[in-house]
Amino acid sequence: MKNLAPKDIPLSSSYEWILSSISPANPINFYMYDQRGNDLYAYGLENGSYGFYKLEGNSWSLIEKVIQRGIDSNVESFAIYNNEIYYSSWNSLYRLEDGVMKEIFTSPVGIIIELIFIDDKILISGQELQLNGKSYTMLSFNGIQFEPVSNHIIYQAKSIRLKDKILFAGKPGATYDGTKVTPNNFYGLFFGADDEGNIYGFKDTPDFYKIYKSKGNQMTLIGEPTYISVFNYNLKSLDLIDETKVIFGTDGQSNAFTLVLNKNIWEEVKLPQPKFFHSVVNYNGRILASTEDGNLLELVKK
Repeated sequence: MKNLAPKDIPLSSSYEWILSSISPANPINFYMYDQRGNDLYAYGLENGSYGFYKLEGNSWSLIEKVIQRGIDSNVESFAIYNNEIYYSSWNSLYRLEDGVMKEIFTSPVGIIIELIFIDDKILISGQELQLNGKSYTMLSFNGIQFEPVSNHIIYQAKSIRLKDKILFAGKPGATYDGTKVTPNNFYGLFFGADDEGNIYGFKDTPDFYKIYKSKGNQMTLIGEPTYISVFNYNLKSLDLIDETKVIFGTDGQSNAFTLVLNKNIWEEVKLPQPKFFHSVVNYNGRILASTEDGNLLELVKK
């Protein structure tokens, strides 16, 4: 069997981060995104004011400003539904009405993980979501009423959205196809998936990572094992650009960290100066990262 010794990360990469052509003209700190088909929405902070934005062409338009944010102001997830903005904060769901947060659902002992638009409804995932005296991990909302979807135990982690289904981590994980939730064969956390059914995760030793893809009960190593201290790096997600695999995370100083797979070797894409990424999104094959200085960077091939 081939000796899979860890490889040093190359000193230079075939990819680079550049200022995107859709970076806002005036700096906006985008914290999260929601994509609906070819439309891209964002929640962010501009000149001290929070608001929701939509990408129109190459510029960002303010949809609605948040005038009154409520007691708990940390927006965790949002979704656009029937031209209305819904967003969650800790254990409550809000609807934005004339810039004011209107609470429409709360679960006293639970937590909302995220909101996902699918099949003309909002899927709400979380823990201990209480409805009619029972607890669920998933509810649906059609703008008028809530319906139970599942009580399958899932981890408190963001899901992976594919073309026609949603994957959740757990023991085992779960797949939602818009109608029902079924267990899948993947156990534990993952940081990526693709439409062919491959789920991507990693195993670590004290000195290096091994990146795997899993389909059914079969696991395949992706790229050579790579020297990354598990104490200094936090790998978070994986995206695909023209079949190129990209991993994001933060280092020990909370600066952005990027790996790209090139010819079976994981390359680090270095920035000219350290940056912190608020959020990363794959928008129609373009990998975008919002920075703390209010710009959008784009990952491109040199």
